[in-house]
Amino acid sequence: MSIIINEVQWISNIFQLSTGQSSLLNIALSILRDFDMSGAKFETLADVKGVVIIDEVDAHLNPDLQCNVLPALLEIFPKVQFILTTHSPLFLLGMKAKFGEDGFHVLELPSGNRISIEEFEEFQSAFEYYQDSSTFRRKIEAELEKSKKPVIFFEGDYDIKYLKKAASLLGEEDLLNSIELYDSKGFGDLDKIWKSFDNKLSSVLQKIVGLIYD
Repeated sequence: MSIIINEVQWISNIFQLSTGQSSLLNIALSILRDFDMSGAKFETLADVKGVVIIDEVDAHLNPDLQCNVLPALLEIFPKVQFILTTHSPLFLLGMKAKFGEDGFHVLELPSGNRISIEEFEEFQSAFEYYQDSSTFRRKIEAELEKSKKPVIFFEGDYDIKYLKKAASLLGEEDLLNSIELYDSKGFGDLDKIWKSFDNKLSSVLQKIVGLIYD
């Protein structure tokens, strides 16, 4: 079952959505269903009005869905008042990025005292690191899948230059050409590759992968 909007396929198969994605889709469709059942007429999502109360709105959502997608979902219903509970600082940071700190209120329970988003700013750097690491891992996985040769990662491009020079002097260019050489841009990223490979990549990639540390 797919969802098509304005003749464009928005979701190819709803049964392939993750639990978090399904949860967000359910929120959006429930709002539309209930408003439609009220008998009110609407042409766009901006016409939908009402009050929506959701307990633990961040449940089952990964960090990206909490910080980026959920606030974007709330934004498409500008005339709906949302009353939400959450345990997620990332969701609050995403709300601040989307609506500004004055665009919504955060109350601490059970006291009901208003609190500032600044109390959660420390989580922003952790989330950015998570995003960078995830993007980096996906890039490495794509490169490894694309290549059928053994792959060796080095700390820097000079290591590759020295190796190519040595292969030329020793007459081993053919041997070197049978291997994919990658510059990992430093010790830190080389270490990320190792941690990613140690956790996941080794179970899905049927090839030799080497990491050369200085």
